Parts: sequence; structure tokens; C-alpha cells
Amino acid sequence: MRCVWYLTLLSWPATTTGQSTVSGLNWSVDYTADYVSNFSGGLARGGVYLGNLDVIIELDGAQIWGLEGNSVFLYGLNNHGGSPGSLVGDAQGLDNIEAPAAWRLYEAWIEQTFGSSKFSLLAGLYDLNSEFDVIDSGGLFINSSHGIGLDLSQSGQNGPSIFPVTSLGLRLRWTPRPDIYIQAVVMDGVPGDPERPKNNIPHWDKSDGLLLVAEAGYIRVPHGAGVRRFDDNGYSFKVALGYWQNTSEIPPLLAGDGATNQGAYVLIDKSILRESDSGIQGMNMFFRFGVAESSLNRFGSYVGGGVVYSGLFNGRGDDQIGFGVAVGTNGDPFRNAAKNHGVATDLRETGFEFAYQAVISESASVQIDLQYIINPDMNPSTNNAFAGIIRWVFSL
Repeated sequence: MRCVWYLTLLSWPATTTGQSTVSGLNWSVDYTADYVSNFSGGLARGGVYLGNLDVIIELDGAQIWGLEGNSVFLYGLNNHGGSPGSLVGDAQGLDNIEAPAAWRLYEAWIEQTFGSSKFSLLAGLYDLNSEFDVIDSGGLFINSSHGIGLDLSQSGQNGPSIFPVTSLGLRLRWTPRPDIYIQAVVMDGVPGDPERPKNNIPHWDKSDGLLLVAEAGYIRVPHGAGVRRFDDNGYSFKVALGYWQNTSEIPPLLAGDGATNQGAYVLIDKSILRESDSGIQGMNMFFRFGVAESSLNRFGSYVGGGVVYSGLFNGRGDDQIGFGVAVGTNGDPFRNAAKNHGVATDLRETGFEFAYQAVISESASVQIDLQYIINPDMNPSTNNAFAGIIRWVFSL
């Protein structure tokens, strides 16, 4: 195992970036390869390999068929390999590409702007976390809770429409001012088929209910808040409030009548230091807090945050280094229900994460990631876990 880590540090991933020669057609193929080692604690010591392949096609309707403000997006996904969770046994998911092995059509949507480009409407198979509950600075970290909050991840029977299984949705986004955005989405409340986790074929049943999510935010972007899916990259400050509800009634953890599931979150992501000779290099800090209906959900709240520095070392302007913390807390109804069944639970699970990403070229990077998990899965009989991840990312 030590040999694998040593060779990784010496390796240099070499790939190329491709783009179609057809005007208005862009494509990309990205491969993420993780080797995860659990050094101590958790459920078992050992290591596993897992991989994630993304195949993306983007069509610009203005250039291809003359429809201004129109775009089409197709996204195929393949996952394979082992399960880090089976080694660590954590609740939050220490590796954000862990998923049942399968090929899937992950996203397929069409988007159109209107109203002097202050509104956009998107419809199709859609990843909720591509625009809602997004913290750019958290993208460095591999723990799943820095992608979408643990509270929101409980929003339905099969989770919300996020990796690796999505559902059909209709999203409306409005930018009344260059620094303000308001967005809302209506989605199938149960992505895929819970009985067949490898299936991502859209279907809707009346009992699924609907997932409703709304978010409003203030954002500082050089050219103003974008109305389209990929317009908000590169902001220097963002604060947002979100609310979600699943319309289907679910039974409570303890005795009582069924109710609709709901929750809310707030997030802040801010540049606090910029090096004078660069608009990219410098330090960012982020914070997120969310709650979910504790009578219906295991996790009553989640809080996370971190700091990321880009270009800390001379000559490594594109590298990133960061430290993050993710804390999930069991709600009292869940703990009481577990106690009634003779199962002891800890109050919370806390994950500390250190990450360093080295950019080798425009199409390749390697990342070292260390995580220390306190109270994995809030199980008193499981020792604190210390795990490490080597991540390679290749783009074609």
C-alpha cells in the first residue's frame, strides 16, 4: 500500500483536451480515478479503487439552428470500482464518486432564455446540485457533504436529483439585477428506481410526489449574475438562502401522522484575500448550515465550512490547498427511535479534510486528500477513522 502512494506522487498524468470543429458543438470526456486507503479505525483497514467517467456534449442553439439563448446539454456517466464506505462506514460519504457500477444517462436538458435574457427556463433530466446549494470553494474537497448538504440529501425516498441518479425537472431562473438571482425548480420526488439503483430511466408515479426547491442569492461576478446554467463561474462573493419540500407524505420516525418533508439552508462563499498580481490566486472561505424536519429525517442539521488557498506556492499558481470540516447531527426523534430498538447512537459525525490538488497541465491533475472521521455513522462501537485518497483527473 505504501508503494502505491509513493508511485502516485511520482506519476505525471498526461492527456489532451478536445473540442469539436463544428461551430456550436462542444464535447468533453473526463475520467476521475480514486484510490482510497483506510489506515485506521472504521470498519476495516485496506484500500479500494474506484473510477468515474463523464461524457458531455453541449449544443449552442444560436450557432447551430439560429435560436438565440438556446442550448442543449447531454451527459453520460459511468461508475465502477470498489466501495470506500465499506471500509470507513461513515454516514456522510467520504468519496463523492462512490456509486453502484453502471452506465447512466445522467443529464439531458434544453434551456432557453427570454425576457431580455433576464429569465431562463430549463427542462429535462437535471442535476439539482449543478445550480442549487452550490459552493465553488467546496469543489476542492472529496467528502460528499461539501457538494450538497447532508440535510438536503434526505429530501426523498431515493434522495434528491443528484449524483448518481437524476430525475426530470423544470427550472426557472431570474436575474432582476446584475448581483441578484432567484431560481426555483419542480422535480420528480423519487429519482430513478430505489429497487434498481443502477437504473436511471425517468418515470413518475403519483405516490412519488414532487420535490420543490427555491433559492435566492446575492453574487458578485465580473460580468453580473448569469441567467444560464454555466454563467456564474468565477464569483468573488456569494450568499444564498434555500428552501425545499417534498410533497409526498412520509411516516414519522416515532408515532404520529405522516407529513411532508422539508428543510432550509444558508451558504456563504467569499474571497478574503487576493494576491495583487492575480485575480485568481488567493484565499476563499465558505460556510454552510442546513436543517431538515427532524421528526421525519435521521439528520436534523448539518454545518460545514472551510478555507481554500489557490496558488500558495511560487510557481504553482493553479494549485489549490484547503482544509474543510463537515458535521452531521442526528435528530432527537431518530436517536429516541434507535434507543427504543436497543440501538445506541452518538449525537454527530465530524469529518476533517485536508486536500492538495496539483495541476499538471490543462487536462490533468493529481490530488492528495486526507480525512479524519470522528464517530463514523454515529456508531459508538466504531472507532474514529483515518483515510487517505489519491485522485487523478484526466480530460480529453
